[in-house]
This record gives sequence, structure tokens and C-alpha cells, in this order.
Amino acid sequence: MKKTLICGVMAAAFSACSQQNLHLKGNIANMPDGDICVMMLDSNLQRQIVDTFKIVNGRFDYEDLRLDDAECLIFSHNDEDFLMLFVGNETVTVEGDITNPDKVAISGSKYEDVLTDYQDNIPMMTRLAEIDMEMRLSTNDIDKQNSLREEAMQIGLIQKAYNDSVIDANKKNPIGPFLLMNLLNTYSFETVDSLTTIFEKELAGHKYVTALRKQIEMARPEYEAQERVKIGCEAPDFELMDINGKSVKLSDFRGKIVLLDFWASWCAPCRENNKTLVEAYNKFSKMGLEILSISLDKETEDWKTAVKTDGLKGTLLCDPENGTARTYCVKYIPSCFLIDADGEIVSRDAKPINFFEDIEKMLNN
Repeated sequence: MKKTLICGVMAAAFSACSQQNLHLKGNIANMPDGDICVMMLDSNLQRQIVDTFKIVNGRFDYEDLRLDDAECLIFSHNDEDFLMLFVGNETVTVEGDITNPDKVAISGSKYEDVLTDYQDNIPMMTRLAEIDMEMRLSTNDIDKQNSLREEAMQIGLIQKAYNDSVIDANKKNPIGPFLLMNLLNTYSFETVDSLTTIFEKELAGHKYVTALRKQIEMARPEYEAQERVKIGCEAPDFELMDINGKSVKLSDFRGKIVLLDFWASWCAPCRENNKTLVEAYNKFSKMGLEILSISLDKETEDWKTAVKTDGLKGTLLCDPENGTARTYCVKYIPSCFLIDADGEIVSRDAKPINFFEDIEKMLNN
């Protein structure tokens, strides 16, 4: 029995010794002596310093850090970043000259190789830079500008397809969630949610996956709110006081075409837009159009004065707490919604004059 226990202890000790830390060694010419800070991202994607080591005569040999899984580490010297590596518990060699950081050679990390290959092969980056320069030089040529924008959009689609393929190829390792974190603005909420669910199955507990899930859950209320006011959805009901102190609900107008407009007296584009609202009212009100003009003014007198000055007509409402505006996910004003007789949102985020054709079609049906 004793022999068995001793063997077991020896095996455990051997296993512990065989577990490799990150081993980072290198030679960076022209690098001043001093401390190098090792930083990683926490689950909130905030940098944290986890260790330091010395560089002397451009040389360093560091192996005091054991990683839970492969991740991106940032190395800084004299408060300036000089190196970012995507590494695991492996031996990584860095060779180069601090005066030419783009030429630093890195070897030994399979994940760094994947990331470098991704960055080196992003399609048409040179052409995008050329387009940017051409756009700056052709500000007075509208046709040229439009042509360049269209070309840039097509390149964006090509790059999006490339990003999709690389993330898909790396969904079982930390490169996948790392890339998605850096490309969040190019993906829909649904896609990020779906990909993160896949990552959670393959990489449960990795900090980048945890960070993605946090981002998703923070964005979910806004996403769900936006889903409720998409074209084709039933317009959310609300109740506000009109300019005469009477309670008014959106549902009171079921059976009519409703143009819902959010504005404020202090908003210059809104005041200009009010001219179009008056035109729409004069043209369509007798045919069955109702305009609900919702002011976001805090001060009642400012609202009433602007209504009188602009000659606004229709149902005049005020939303001083912006509750209805939040329900409709209004991010800027003026902001308009066109609602059909069944209470369904048929158009949004356009100037009232751009609704005229749709209004005429609905009123004539």
C-alpha cells in the first residue's frame, strides 16, 4: 500500500513539473534596459498588469506566467505598448529591432501564427486605403464620391465574408471569440448571440467568451426594444396629454393612417421639418390621415410657443420624460413613424415628405 502511495505522489509531482508555463525569450535590438509590464484583458476587456520582467541589453527570458488558456498578452515598456502576442503555455521567441517594430519576428506560437495569417490576408486593404485617399481628393465630384462609396461597400462585403470564414475555422479555439470581440460592430445582434452560444459549448469559461456574453446581455434590452418597433410590427400603444390637457392614446386612432413625429422646440431640423408636417396635414387630413406630433420639450411653454409659431396641426402631444420616445427607440429627432389603419408600422426614420407616396397609396386603397 505504501509503495502505491509513493508512486502516486511521484507521478503527481512529475505531472506538475511537466506542465509548461509560457516561456517568452528574445532579443530586441536598441531596446533600453528596464522593466517590461505583462498585461492581459480581464472578463470586462479591461487591461490588468499581471507581472513584470527585466530586459537587459535587449535580451529577456521570462517563464513565470501560467495561462489558463491561450489569450492575447500586451507587453509595455516605459508606459508604451511595444508588443502584442496571442499565446498559450508554449515557448515563444521574439527577435527584432525596436526601431522597426513591423519587422519583429515571432516564432513558436500556433495561435499567433493564425492571427498573423489572418491579418496578412484581409482582402483588398491596399485598395481601401487608395479609396480613402481618392475620396479626400474628389470632394467636389459627387459622381466620383458615389462610385467610390459603392466600391468600398463591395469590398466591405468581401472582407465580411473573409472574417466569417476565419471565425468559423477558429470557433473551437480562442482566436474565434477574440476576432468576434474586435469585429462586434460589423455583426448583427443575432449573429453575435448565435456565435457566442457555439463558443460557450466549445470554450466554456474562457474569458473572451464570458466577455462576449456580457456584451450581448447588456445589449439585449435595446435589441428587444428595437425588435418591437420594426417595420411590420404593431406599433406600441402609449398615453400622453395633448396641448389641451386631454389624455390621448395611440389606439384611439385605430382605423386611421397615423404619422407619428418626435420633435422638440430647441431642435432646428425639427422646426424645419414642421413645415412638411403642416403640408402633410393640409393635404391628407381630410382623406383620413392623423398626425400625432410628440414634443420632447421639458418646458411646456417652450412647446406651446413653438406649436403656435410653426402653425402645427393635428394631435399635439408632449412627452417631457421621454418615455414614449424610449419605447420607440428614438435616438435622434426629428424621427417619424408611419402607421397603417391596422396599427402596423409600415415605415420609419424618414422625413414626412418621403412618406407622401406611401400615404397616398394607403389612403386610396
